[in-house]
Amino acid sequence: MSTKMKSRWANDEEDAALEAQRKREKEEKKRAKAEKQRRADEAAAQAALQAQASKFEVTSVADSQNQNTELSSRPAKRRKISPEVEVRREGKEELPPAKLLRFPAPEWKKCRSVEDYEKLNDIEEGAYGWVSRAKDSTTGKVVALKRLKMENAGDGIPVTGLREIQTLMDCEHPNIVALQEVVVGEDTSKIENIFLVLDFLEHDLKTLLEDMSGHLPRPRLPRTRPQNPPRRHVRGTAVDMWSIGCIFGELLTKDPLLQGKNEVDELSKIFELCGIPTEDSWPGFKRLPNARSLRLPKNPVSQGSVLRAKFPFLTKAGSQLLIDLLSLNPAKRPSAQEVLGHTFFKEEPRMKSTEMFPTFPSKAGQEKRRRRGTPNAPIRGGVPELGAQDFSGIFAGREDEEKGGGFSLKLI
Repeated sequence: MSTKMKSRWANDEEDAALEAQRKREKEEKKRAKAEKQRRADEAAAQAALQAQASKFEVTSVADSQNQNTELSSRPAKRRKISPEVEVRREGKEELPPAKLLRFPAPEWKKCRSVEDYEKLNDIEEGAYGWVSRAKDSTTGKVVALKRLKMENAGDGIPVTGLREIQTLMDCEHPNIVALQEVVVGEDTSKIENIFLVLDFLEHDLKTLLEDMSGHLPRPRLPRTRPQNPPRRHVRGTAVDMWSIGCIFGELLTKDPLLQGKNEVDELSKIFELCGIPTEDSWPGFKRLPNARSLRLPKNPVSQGSVLRAKFPFLTKAGSQLLIDLLSLNPAKRPSAQEVLGHTFFKEEPRMKSTEMFPTFPSKAGQEKRRRRGTPNAPIRGGVPELGAQDFSGIFAGREDEEKGGGFSLKLI
């Protein structure tokens, strides 16, 4: 007879307590469900009785009206189903009728064709699509065309593409690239050819990190893929703040901050950098899916965050901002408004004005770095002949000049 092997990571007392708590929660849910069903049945029975009574009352009224019609030629009065409601109340003025709010909305029409744009050159291949530089054949405006990747075209447009389109349509900010329209290929029977027409930016984040240091201009971050934190299967603003923390760290190191090979390796890198979660630092962590299957150190207090040691050149305010953004507990991460008002952005050196940013050749626009126009060295034996030249006029009239106490030049 085989026996179930005991896990070496199991904690009998803690497992028994959690099992008892799950049983109690399950029983409470069953009782609540039964009570809800009982109330629904009572409400359905009461509604049926009311409907039957109303039907009987209407039938009686119809019979009495027929009898009155036979006795008198006067038409019967129409019975009021519901009493009139007094709109005006005592001590209050009568309000004017409400007006409908009308908002301007674009009219519905089919998408334009990608053939309306002339492709100039390829820029980069990303995780979710290919980006090219193109020109509108009608207006001549240069734009960025992003073709969405359709790995499973039979399932429709991927969720990542729909999320990107919806987010860019809802956002309107000078620091966020604008989505102008969505165009499709000529063969509309296939869903593979869907393109996003975006504002063309001369630079991306990676190129700027290679070309300059200090304050960066305001491009969007097309190549930065922030690593997801350990979380429930619920998306919220706290996940976005974690992504901002990863981008912040990448700006400082010029490399992805947490680049794991798989989920287990990713968690290892996160815990190595941000510390081991505990019940004090992250209440409810043990109740997350698969959290109990993790083999964590026995003394997690000594395994704290090493962010301050990894970025020693950051100020105290900057280190605290990065630690808050990369907090394992989502409830402790700051909001976007709190980050904008953080002390770190008020310290010296202050941010430069956009007019003071240096310029670089556009890699996306295939611009080459210009070299300074310096003269070439003379070729051996190729010096041009000057011929007979008269320089005597340069020193004309020097004999009449007053000589000082220094030295004088004499033409020999």
